[in-house]
Amino acid sequence: MSLSLSLTVMSVTLQNAATTTSLQGSIMGGTKLYFQGLGFSTTMDENVIYIGDYPCILEDGATATAMVCRTTPPDQYQ
Repeated sequence: MSLSLSLTVMSVTLQNAATTTSLQGSIMGGTKLYFQGLGFSTTMDENVIYIGDYPCILEDGATATAMVCRTTPPDQYQ
């Protein structure tokens, strides 16, 4: 049996709104990212987000169209 999943990320912002003035966060982690798109799993464990080599920890639940994660500090995973 093969499993094929498809998702589309439409936007990533630093605030839960349509516009933002900055797309920068701390190199020490802790930046909250809001993802809008299609095809996300509503089961949080089935959604995995990495920013570069570092995991972004999911928060606040997940819907089929939205997810929120908090970045981790790089030294935590070296």
